[in-house]
Amino acid sequence: MLFGGGSNGAAEQSPHTRSVQTYPPARIAPLGSVTRPTATPYSETSSITVEPHSSPTPTLSDRICGYDWPCAEALAVADCESSGEHHAYNAAGPYIGVFQIDPALHGGLAGGASLYDASANVRVAFAVYQAAGDWGPWPNCRP
Repeated sequence: MLFGGGSNGAAEQSPHTRSVQTYPPARIAPLGSVTRPTATPYSETSSITVEPHSSPTPTLSDRICGYDWPCAEALAVADCESSGEHHAYNAAGPYIGVFQIDPALHGGLAGGASLYDASANVRVAFAVYQAAGDWGPWPNCRP
């Protein structure tokens, strides 16, 4: 006896060995016995659902240049006023958003939308630009 204890006639295992459980071999289906599902043929009564294509969110440049004003000039004014940041705020006015709109003067043009919303801010800026006929309302950032 190598590892002590009595003998019951069975072989004793070393503490460094372990039993390994074996599994029965995998069963493989004989050739030709596997069937594939068949496709349902197209019929006039079949219905196909097509999801609408969602367009990507427009960029700030897309929003600004989507109006009938000089695009390059409008981009330059937005960059000068806020670096194109829709959440820009200047307490001196206060002035808000991309075009630094004064809410006391022009906030009503937003139609209830927040001037921090880029689309609303650009829409209000375009209305102010149209009313003035030029970039006069932005005296520090005229192109």
